[in-house]
Amino acid sequence: MNIVLAAAFLAIQPVLVRTASADQEGWATLAAAQASALPGFFDGVRLPGGPSSPVALPGLPVFRAAPPEGIPAAGIPFNGATLPRAVFSGQESVSGHLVRAVDATQGGLKLMLYDFSLQDVWDALERAVSRSPAVEVMVILDQGHVFPRAGRKPNAIIVKLVADPRIKTRIVAGLGDYGLMHNKIAIFDGKLVKTGSFNWSKAAQMSNHENAVFSDETARVAAFSAYWDWVWAHAYPPDAPRPPPELAGNPPEDPSPGVSFHSARFPVAVFSPKGGAAERILSAIGCSRSTIDVAMFSFTSRALAEALWERVQAGVRVRVLLDRKQSRSPYSVLPYLREKGMEVAIIDGRTKAGVLHDKYGIFDGLLVGTGSYNWTTNGEFYSFENAAFLADPADVSSFKADFERLWGLGRKD
Repeated sequence: MNIVLAAAFLAIQPVLVRTASADQEGWATLAAAQASALPGFFDGVRLPGGPSSPVALPGLPVFRAAPPEGIPAAGIPFNGATLPRAVFSGQESVSGHLVRAVDATQGGLKLMLYDFSLQDVWDALERAVSRSPAVEVMVILDQGHVFPRAGRKPNAIIVKLVADPRIKTRIVAGLGDYGLMHNKIAIFDGKLVKTGSFNWSKAAQMSNHENAVFSDETARVAAFSAYWDWVWAHAYPPDAPRPPPELAGNPPEDPSPGVSFHSARFPVAVFSPKGGAAERILSAIGCSRSTIDVAMFSFTSRALAEALWERVQAGVRVRVLLDRKQSRSPYSVLPYLREKGMEVAIIDGRTKAGVLHDKYGIFDGLLVGTGSYNWTTNGEFYSFENAAFLADPADVSSFKADFERLWGLGRKD
């Protein structure tokens, strides 16, 4: 994949997400302009013009949230442990749940991690591979975190993970110049899957607004397992950086979409690159009849923004919550949303260093789309991502409660 196609990163295009410009020289120029215009970080990746040293993150107290009103706080049993269906940082310790899931794993653990710096989770992995019989741990890492750009050091836990002979590790680069292996996926014993926005990082645990979802649904675990296997087949041993892989077809698809929303059917999850996540999100927007609530770290897709405006014109109440830092990007849809008079709120992270890192939409209070997938062209075409669809009332109610809490904290001016 060449730089011409990669230049769609964060572009706002007044066309459907699957369309790319034919003006190749113009796209290359735009890519350079975008990179220079976005100082700091994008989803953990340092961009040109940002500070040269990492920001220290203070420790914060962690407390447990009450279950959503009217919905029982039923968890998911897993090998003697109980995991939450959905958990939100700042409400309780996500890393604590990850530790309990790893400690309960008996046979195999498959991970696909963009970042990893949580010491307590690393300690749990070490316990897992030290047991008798040992748990087989296989990890796919983002190449940019194993081999960071000049001036940055890989974090100590990734160094230890790659060096541990008991753990099978591979790396993969996103497509083009700006693609990432951006997933935050864990599959425990082939029976339980974790997804959501939550990176296995200190920033996610201590500073950001995040979500993590656990599921033991057979179809969901099977879909994520097939995707993990597909990405593993495109990954390489971590001995040296590699160019972006040549994809062997598109990502696997849910063979029998079983998530119902009004008259439409949605897959349990859609995967990137080029798996059609934007198309499914457009469908969810188009099917919505009363309300759409969006909490999004990076939102640059003009097609999705225009679809939201169409629903507003049809009488649907649309609220969009955006991260303050990312909404300053010249490619953010914030100006468009404000021009149309839509309900928008801007929010910071839980600390000065943090961000709103969620990537979810709630449609009519009946369907949630969440995962690692930002509403961007980059997420659709160039990064390895997932977008999961949830329709269980307990799951949806949890996300509704989280959105109302964050909406109350957001700045509406």
